[in-house]
Parts: sequence; structure tokens; C-alpha cells
Amino acid sequence: MPFRSMYIVLFVALVGASVVRATTPEGWSTYNGSTYSIRYPESWTVKGTGDKVALLASLPDSSIAFNANVNVLVDTLPGTMTWKAYVSQNRTQILPHTVGNTMHSLTDTVLNGHPATVWSYTFTYKEQQLTVKQYLVLSGRQAYILTYTNTPQAFETMVNVGTQVMTSITFN
Repeated sequence: MPFRSMYIVLFVALVGASVVRATTPEGWSTYNGSTYSIRYPESWTVKGTGDKVALLASLPDSSIAFNANVNVLVDTLPGTMTWKAYVSQNRTQILPHTVGNTMHSLTDTVLNGHPATVWSYTFTYKEQQLTVKQYLVLSGRQAYILTYTNTPQAFETMVNVGTQVMTSITFN
């Protein structure tokens, strides 16, 4: 599992998707995975299935080279690993890939009744800087890694929508 976080970073950079749900607000859809549901704007596109789903924002014009997106990745805590150790391991694996080896923020929280950690950082992928806001959420022995990704220049323009998507997750 030493490279799991790098795979997460690469997955975040490469994929995006859209979702639909029962009590979904007007203009939003819900994606139902096997162990979770998550809402997204209906103008977004869903890529992937099951434990690896990307929700891609619609591009306002064709000159934009990167789709803002929210990704959902489901992982299982190995053996007797604690939640604290899992979060620490992920942070340790991601940190060397961040710009300046720093995270912008790191906060323990609760998301929809489940222990969670939220952090943000900027990293470089294929010579392009990307900024991430990421929730790690524990439900049972499952870790849900929810990631909003955008370019640093456009990050703030959609961070509220990305956060709404990520915090809409419910667990079956």
C-alpha cells in the first residue's frame, strides 16, 4: 500500500463524473454506489463505476483544458490499522508530491455522523499544477476518499459546489 496515495492523486487528476439521488434538490442528480450515494449537478458527467467514480463538471467553453471534478474512491482499512494511522499514512504518502511539501489545511471533523479528515494541497501532474480539497471519511472499515480537484486559478470558483458534492455523501 505504499503507493496507494500516489494512485489516488493520479486517479483524481485523470477522471471525473456525475450522480443522481432520491431526495435530490432540483437541478441535481444522485449517483448510487454499492455502499454510498452522492449528489452532483445534473450538468456534470459520471465516469467510472462502483468504488472509483469521477464526477466531471461541464466545461463553460472549449478553451478550458481541465475539468473541475469530484472523485470518490473507496478503500478498506487493512488489518487492524486504526483510522488515525490510515489518515497519517495517506498524509505521509501525499506530502512529498505537494508543491513546497505542504498542505494548505488539515482538520479533523465529522461528516454526516462519520469521522473524517479534510485537507487541501496543490500538486503538479504532467507539468500542470492542480489544487485539491479532500475528505477522508470512515464508515465501518471502509475509507471514502472524496476529492475536489481544479486548477489553482479556478479552484475558488467552484470549491463551494465541489464541497456540496462531497458533503452530500450518505452511506448505505
